[in-house]
Formats: sequence, C-alpha cells, structure tokens
Amino acid sequence: MEHLYTGDASVDYAFDNSRWQEFPGNKGGNEPRFTHAHNMYSLYPNTKVIFMIRLRAGMYHIFVHDWIQVFEKENVLVLMSETT
Repeated sequence: MEHLYTGDASVDYAFDNSRWQEFPGNKGGNEPRFTHAHNMYSLYPNTKVIFMIRLRAGMYHIFVHDWIQVFEKENVLVLMSETT
C-alpha cells in the first residue's frame, strides 16, 4: 500500500476555532462540542498530527488537548522549539 505524506503549516486551522458555532452539533452551545480535530478525524482518522510550539506559547496545551481527545495519543506529536 502506498503512503501519502502531506503537510499544512496553518496555525489558524489547528488553534483558531472562533467560528465553532457554525460546526454541526455546536449550535446553541456555550462551548464547542465539535472542533477542527473532529472534522479532520472524520476525513482522515489515521492522520499523524505534529505540533511545533515555541516555549513562549503559554496556552498551547488547551488546544493540543482538543486534538488528543479526538486522535489516539500515538497520532499526536508535540515538539517544543527552544528558539524564540
């Protein structure tokens, strides 16, 4: 079986969820039940997700947690960059 490798360096897709109310299943809620991670998983459940985060990115864990809740932990890699 041939493997497909592709990448996306869009920070917004991983972390900006300002339009979560428009996702199916989120209407009328106070916080999102379905996130970008859910959308990605529904299309590509075996995706390997890599986050490269600067040490100064203080609230990254909140957003990474969303992805770990949807994907298996083995499919999510967080790399901390020491350069700022």
